[in-house]
Amino acid sequence: MTLKCGEILKDAIVKYSELSGYSDLFLDFNYNREKLSGIFGASRHNLKIEQISKSSYPKRELANILMRQNKGWNAPERVLENISKLTDEKSVVVTAGQQACLFGGPYLVLLKILTVLKKAKLLEKELEIPVIPLFWIASDDHDFAEISRAHIFDSRGEIVRLAIDYDKERKYPPVGTMSFDDTVTREVNKFMSHFPENDYKEMAVNSIEKYYSSGVSIVDAFARYWLNLLGQYGIVMLNPHDAEFKKLCAPFMTSVVDKHEEMKRVLNESNEWLTSQSYHLQVQKPESSMHLFAHFPERIAIHQRDDEFFARDKKYSQESLKEDIKANLLNFSPDVFTRSLLQSYLFPVLDIIAGPSEIAYLAQIMPLFDLFELPRPDITARLSATLIENKFEKLMTSLNLQYQDVVLDFEEILRTRQNEDFPDSIKLQINSIRQSNIEKMRELREISNRYDFDSKNIVEKYQRKMDYLTGELEKRLESAYINQSGSVKSKLERMRKALMPVNNPSERSIALVYFISRYGMNVIDFIDENLNLDSAGHQLIYLSEYHG
Repeated sequence: MTLKCGEILKDAIVKYSELSGYSDLFLDFNYNREKLSGIFGASRHNLKIEQISKSSYPKRELANILMRQNKGWNAPERVLENISKLTDEKSVVVTAGQQACLFGGPYLVLLKILTVLKKAKLLEKELEIPVIPLFWIASDDHDFAEISRAHIFDSRGEIVRLAIDYDKERKYPPVGTMSFDDTVTREVNKFMSHFPENDYKEMAVNSIEKYYSSGVSIVDAFARYWLNLLGQYGIVMLNPHDAEFKKLCAPFMTSVVDKHEEMKRVLNESNEWLTSQSYHLQVQKPESSMHLFAHFPERIAIHQRDDEFFARDKKYSQESLKEDIKANLLNFSPDVFTRSLLQSYLFPVLDIIAGPSEIAYLAQIMPLFDLFELPRPDITARLSATLIENKFEKLMTSLNLQYQDVVLDFEEILRTRQNEDFPDSIKLQINSIRQSNIEKMRELREISNRYDFDSKNIVEKYQRKMDYLTGELEKRLESAYINQSGSVKSKLERMRKALMPVNNPSERSIALVYFISRYGMNVIDFIDENLNLDSAGHQLIYLSEYHG
C-alpha cells in the first residue's frame, strides 16, 4: 500500500527487534523481562520506597549543594522548587546522566532529560510523594574525544562536524577541571556560518554564543545551556566534581577500598551468569581493577596487585589509599560501575533512566547494590526517537518506504529501487528484441536445414553473443537513465544521510540546536508532547505535524 503524506502517524513506533545494533540483553529487557527478573526484579514501587525509607541520606547537604550550583547556572524558579523538595523525608529521585558534550551534545541528551522529567512526573502523581528529576553531569569522566565534537546539517543537508582541538595521544583529567580554549570560538563561528537565514537563526546562535566561549568551564557551559532550554520543565543539574559534594562521597569511596575482594567475587558471579545466558558483557575490566580513579591530574585507574594498590607509578597500602582519598577528595572518582552505586548511596534513587549500553552494564552490577546494602533502583529505558523533517517524510512516502527500510540493508534497497525506477516501456522493448532475436535465429536454422547444413553450433554461438550484447545494452541504458535522472539514488542517499548521519541514528549525532535553528524553541515542547513514555521501541516524530 502506498502511503499518502501525513498518513505515517507522528507517534509511529518501530520495535527495537526490527532494527540492528541492539543486544539480546536489551531486547529481553524490553520484550522478555521475566528472563532478567533475577537481575532487575519487578517494579514494586511501594517495596522500594519502604527500603529507601529505611536508609539514611544527606538530603539537606545535597539540597544546599544543588541550590548553590543551579543558582550559579541561573536556573529558573521551577528548578529551585524541585531542589527544595529533596529535603522532604519522603522524597525520592529519578536520575540519568551524560558527559558535558560540546554545544549541548546530540539530541539524545534532550531525550534523556525528557524521560527523567516524564518519569518523575508520573511517579509523583502515582505515589503522591515528592519526586525530584536529577541530571548527573558526568564531570569526573575523562573521555575528551566524546565531548569534544558535535554534528549539524548545513543548508544543503550536508553533515558538518564541529570539534574543539583534541590530542588523541594525551591522557586527560576529569572534564570538570577543564575550560574551553580559543578553538571553541573558531567552532562557534563555523557553527554560525552553516545555519540558514530564517526567523530562528538568531535564537539558535545566541544560545550557543552566550554559553560557549574561551575560558568558560566545559561543565558550566553545558549546564547553563540545558537549563536555558529546559529549566522551565524543572530539571535539576548536578556537577559531581565539586569539593563539597566530594566530602559526601568519601565514606562510599573508602568502603569500595574495604570491599574490593567481595566486589570482585560478586562481579565474577554476575558476569558468569550473564555469559551463561548468552548475554554479552558491556564492560570488561581486569580482576585487578579497584573501580576507582586517581587524578594526577590525568585520570588513571587504580589497580590491586597482591597487598598493594597502585595508580600509574604511585603505590598505596589499603590504609594509605583510604587516607589519601579522605585528604584529597577531588583527586579521586568512581568508575562506570561504582558511579551508579554512589548515586544510590547519596540520593534516594527510585529509578535510573538508562540507554542500551547503560542497561547492559547495570545488569552486571545490580548485585553490588545488595553488597553495599543499598536499595536496588528501578531501571527504565530512556526514550529513543528520530526527528524526521517534512522533506524526508515526503521522500519516504513517495518511495513507499518505512524508517527501517532506510536504516537497514540500504545498499539492497538502493539497488532494488533503482531497478524499479527503470521504465517498464524500455524493459518491454528490450525483451521484445530478445524474443525477436530468438525467432530470427530459429528461422535461420530452418533455412540452413533445407540444404542439409548442420547449423546448430553456429546458431547457438551467435545466439549467446546476441543475448550477451542485448544484456549489456540493457545495463548501459539503465545506467544512463539513472545517471541522467539521478532521482532515486540521490533521494535515497539524502534520506539515509538524514536518518543515519555518520552511520549512527541521528539522535546520537545531530545537536538539538540544528532543529532549533529551523523550527524555533517551541519544537522542544512539540517533541516532549509526542514522546510516549510507555513505548517499547524507537519512536518516529514527524515534524510535518509541527506548526510552530
